[in-house]
Amino acid sequence: MATTTSSYGVPTTYVKRPTSIAEYSMMRGVTDFTNASQFNLYEKSYSYLFVLAIPKYIEELGKLDTEVKRLTDAFCNIIQYEFKGASGFDDITTEDLEITDGISTLNILGKVVKQSTAEISTTYTEKSSVVLTNFTKYYLEGIRDPRTQAKTYHGLIKAGKLAPGFENEIFTLFYIVTDNTLMMLQKSYLMCNAYPTNSKQSIHESERGSVEKVDVEISWRCFLVDGDEVDKRAVKLLAKINTENAVANAYTTMDKTLNAASISAANDQTKVSVNSTPVNLDYNTTDYDVLDTVDTSLEK
Repeated sequence: MATTTSSYGVPTTYVKRPTSIAEYSMMRGVTDFTNASQFNLYEKSYSYLFVLAIPKYIEELGKLDTEVKRLTDAFCNIIQYEFKGASGFDDITTEDLEITDGISTLNILGKVVKQSTAEISTTYTEKSSVVLTNFTKYYLEGIRDPRTQAKTYHGLIKAGKLAPGFENEIFTLFYIVTDNTLMMLQKSYLMCNAYPTNSKQSIHESERGSVEKVDVEISWRCFLVDGDEVDKRAVKLLAKINTENAVANAYTTMDKTLNAASISAANDQTKVSVNSTPVNLDYNTTDYDVLDTVDTSLEK
């Protein structure tokens, strides 16, 4: 059972916190460009995407057919490890109430509108085995046969192995945005009840003499959930994929009091999962595959 954060403050308990007003530029009159701390800017495009859960009907098919499991595993690996970024997050907006005496008008804030259902787009480079296109085609056609519009789950329903239901057809994804260390949280969203809305069959078009790679856009329709409790789990997930204590240590370089909640969350989840390689952020210490070739030649 999820706990509820008790706080009357802004919902930024687990994100990277500012330390003082000295971090903001003072541009009234002469700007003090010698105060370097005011130029630590927000930098975009440091992000992760995680697949937390796959559709139940795909999971059941994978238990019955090794090729389905192989295709699903490949799809999920590409979605996570070749993730380049996402778009489709709407701004929070307002709608006005109008007060008028018939001549003059006054608008007052009447409604705050925040995105709930979203269509989030992600782009990947398709592989020679057409993993992304083949998986999304298989996934969509199993939910609704394109010629009859009947739910089939590729035979699971008629075999009495799984009942039809939206709950069996959805992914759960976790989108995490970090600062430029890739360790301290800026924002996170749970993408709930997510499903891809397209399978790009146009990649099979061809023109003789034209040889090109193909980028595939996958659009996910989902319900977005954010907030302190989501951020807390994002920090724990960052701690899980990095080397032990790396995320907690990164937060301790900032104000320890302001970032105490993040440090605590990271320390709660320090062990990297079994058979998982931690994220390496330093190319100098990366164990490249080619180094095995070098070692083999040295042994001869």
